[in-house]
Amino acid sequence: MKKILLLATALMTCLQLAQAAPIAEYPARTVRLVVPFAPGAINDTIARLVSDRLATALGRTVIVENKPGAGSQIGTAFVAKAASTGETLLMGAADGLSVLPAIKLSLGYSVPDSFSFITRVGTGSFALVVSNSLPVNSFEEFVAYAKANPKAVRHGTPGNGSTTHMGAALIEQETGTQMTQVHYQGMAGAVNDLLAGHIDAALVSAPTIAPHAKSGKIKVLAMMGPQRHKLLPDVPSIDEGSRKGLHVVGWWGLLGPAGLHADVAERLQKDLATILEDKAFRTQLEDRGIEVAPLAGNAFRQFAVDDLRKWKSLSQRAKLSLD
Repeated sequence: MKKILLLATALMTCLQLAQAAPIAEYPARTVRLVVPFAPGAINDTIARLVSDRLATALGRTVIVENKPGAGSQIGTAFVAKAASTGETLLMGAADGLSVLPAIKLSLGYSVPDSFSFITRVGTGSFALVVSNSLPVNSFEEFVAYAKANPKAVRHGTPGNGSTTHMGAALIEQETGTQMTQVHYQGMAGAVNDLLAGHIDAALVSAPTIAPHAKSGKIKVLAMMGPQRHKLLPDVPSIDEGSRKGLHVVGWWGLLGPAGLHADVAERLQKDLATILEDKAFRTQLEDRGIEVAPLAGNAFRQFAVDDLRKWKSLSQRAKLSLD
């Protein structure tokens, strides 16, 4: 028995030393930065901008690998199950890390325990956009119309369980309205139908809708965030009216699998901090409608937990579930 105890103690000591010892070389090979959406999505854009700068900082190739599907579940789960060496990373989004987990339990991963939270890169509020044929010109007029015509407003989303689907549910809960949700395989179909007048409303990112804002086919009623957006400077934020705090905001950040070595996490956090402080890089993100908003380590983890709690509360009140 004494020999067994001694052996167990020795093994535990070795494990502790291994965790404490610095990584001799990181990364030892090419780094994969997984994007859980198809090319062209916002976090795909972010990942490609980050990957170039990160490759320079690390002295290794960083490739972006798209693994779309199931509302970002497939790519997110892939990284959660990867080896925790730091050579497989995730450009995660609210969709798969705080929205989908609020309404679906069987994901193949759990938040926050399946991940190492490295750095939140940025945030972006969505715009409430309506067809030109809808007889409203402000958020409050939209609410009044939706109340007077229950389920008449057809709201387009990029899929059941997406951030904008849940955002529409939040608007319904907070304003006492009911809309009819129309789900598409991605946001492009919803925007096309909105422009054609086949649906009445949608929550759309500012970069996506800004080119159409002067078309006369749509009206942008409000930015669903705390402030106006530089791409749509004439559109009021929701906080400028009587619905302060009714926010529908996406976010994106760099994560790794749970158990990422402390030295690796610290290295990546430092490199990301330098990248995000660079004025030219910040301009690249801001021109694409992304507000640079870094949070590192435990602060990022707590932010994700709080965001998940917000959407879980909504899913319970609205009785939303994908299980």
